[in-house]
Amino acid sequence: MDTFRRRRSYSDAEESDVSSSQSKIINTRVRIYTILTIGTILCYMYYGYQSSGFRGYQYKIFGTIKAPNAEFPVAGPAPHTTVVEVDVTKTISTVFEAAPTSMPGKTNFWLANMEHKGVAPYHSDKKYQVFRNVFDFGAKGDGITDDTAAINAAITAGERCGEGCDSSTISPALVFFPPGKYLVSAPIVALYYTQLVGDPLDLPILLASKNFNGWAVVDTDPYDPPGRNWYINQNNFFRAIRNFVIDLTLMDPSSGVG
Repeated sequence: MDTFRRRRSYSDAEESDVSSSQSKIINTRVRIYTILTIGTILCYMYYGYQSSGFRGYQYKIFGTIKAPNAEFPVAGPAPHTTVVEVDVTKTISTVFEAAPTSMPGKTNFWLANMEHKGVAPYHSDKKYQVFRNVFDFGAKGDGITDDTAAINAAITAGERCGEGCDSSTISPALVFFPPGKYLVSAPIVALYYTQLVGDPLDLPILLASKNFNGWAVVDTDPYDPPGRNWYINQNNFFRAIRNFVIDLTLMDPSSGVG
């Protein structure tokens, strides 16, 4: 029985020593972490002060706040603000008036002046015309003549994918617009697989007339009178419209045309 008690007493002492040793280790770690944390904070404060360029008040970690060496400049009175009313419609019209810098139809853009040898290899008509210049179909581009019919004729020439055709990739068309102002009174219908390209050196203007009748100057998703789509919505692509200015300033702003 005594032997058992001595062993028990020895075990208790051993556990006490281990517990004391662990406590010392923990306390030492806490002190180290505390010192490192304080040192890190002080370093951030010092380097932040050095990099900020602030010299109005000099801050010392173990000192006091000193007065600035020079006075801060006093801000002057706020500048006077003048309100000017501008008629945006007239301003936009003025900008559009100055856009064309050359005669209508005249262009230096390489696309219009190159030899066009492109063909539609799968089209039944071997003479099918891929490149079309709207001036070749009667457009004037003078801002006075209604060019709606001429432009749509350039787009629809040949057997193309229009109303009643869900989609097709055998009848492409690149329709070129030389510089000019094209007055339109109804939508320009961009058929399936059509590129409408204006002269990037002198942007052509699509000018919606005062009596424009339609919901868009360029219509890529036409509907028939009962309200059915010409094309399948999920497959209505293969188009490009680029290098144009679309001018709606002649129209009534409440007409809702885009």
